[in-house]
Amino acid sequence: MKYLLTLDSLTLQMVSTSESRFDNKYVSKHFDYKGNAYIVNNRLQLRETRKYELHYLHTFRVWVDGRHVANLSTDCRQPSQPASIKLSFENEIFYTAPGWQHYLNIIEKQLPLAFQSISYLEIAFDFQAPELLRPRLWHIYQHSTFVADNPSPQYAPLRGRQTCSLHHGKTYTFGSKKDGKQIEVYNKSEEIADKNFEKQYILDYWQANGFDLDKPAERIEAKLGSKYFARQKDECLPEASDLHGPALWHIFRKAVGDTFTFRKITETTFDANRNKKTATVTIIELPDIVTQPRAAPYTWKDERDESEHRNRIEAKNAVHRYIRYGRSEDLAQLDYLSKRVTAPKGTDWQHLFQRYAQHFTGSTMADQMARVEMFG
Repeated sequence: MKYLLTLDSLTLQMVSTSESRFDNKYVSKHFDYKGNAYIVNNRLQLRETRKYELHYLHTFRVWVDGRHVANLSTDCRQPSQPASIKLSFENEIFYTAPGWQHYLNIIEKQLPLAFQSISYLEIAFDFQAPELLRPRLWHIYQHSTFVADNPSPQYAPLRGRQTCSLHHGKTYTFGSKKDGKQIEVYNKSEEIADKNFEKQYILDYWQANGFDLDKPAERIEAKLGSKYFARQKDECLPEASDLHGPALWHIFRKAVGDTFTFRKITETTFDANRNKKTATVTIIELPDIVTQPRAAPYTWKDERDESEHRNRIEAKNAVHRYIRYGRSEDLAQLDYLSKRVTAPKGTDWQHLFQRYAQHFTGSTMADQMARVEMFG
């Protein structure tokens, strides 16, 4: 069996190392706003996104060396945690060089931030085995107590409270989010193909580590939140430095535990003391150790700063923000675009600014109408 263990998602709780709270006000005060980003230095930029975040007022896309590597959320909405800061890495960072730890080091050096704790992570165990796991799991599932009103179940979880659900006939999910731990099983090759190979970098990663891309690769995924780690009283909470190699494998194996061992409730015996014993079946045996995988090389795409599509979006948003609020920084951004950034092919910035202003759909107060007319 070929297998790989990979961190697939990571959200860290960060803490400010400066005397001032690190928030939106700090960013706008300490870093110059040029084009569409706050410039920390020639390596790192912060671009605010308008995407709604449930627990935070502001979210910045973190760009390092021209690559979007993470999202940084500040200004927590919860009154009890106003200084909370969340850092979430982009999925591709875990599969390509130089890796997420490289970018965390840069972020901690270039910004007044330091690691505090792990909020959430997903660990992926990808494998190619002679016999697929999901058909065996389907046999257990359809004849188990997991299925409500099953008239004659043959299997039950080893732990009585264990739950399992089947989503769209493809993904098995053990546990629930509210408990802070979920274990999922699905065909990762099939998922990548269904999404038009948007995650080609995972295929490159598999190939770099000896997988046969002509054969299906299944995935067991452990999704672990802060509630889960808080329950591990016998161990110290993991540090960011623990999330690789043997330490990451230990976290994964402990989380999976006996998820894939089931009781065969139709087969019972009695020991010498007349205690009832139920036979068990384990459908997959995890290896004792795993080796550190090799990251795939990163392939530059049109996500870089010069993307015409991105520049159009930033210009349109800046025009609409200026019309709505009259903020000088939005006007400065438009001035930077018009003077320093090449306009999309077949047009010019002034024409685009005028068109975006004409399509403004906000209220029609006098001062806003005046700003619309500014664009001609």
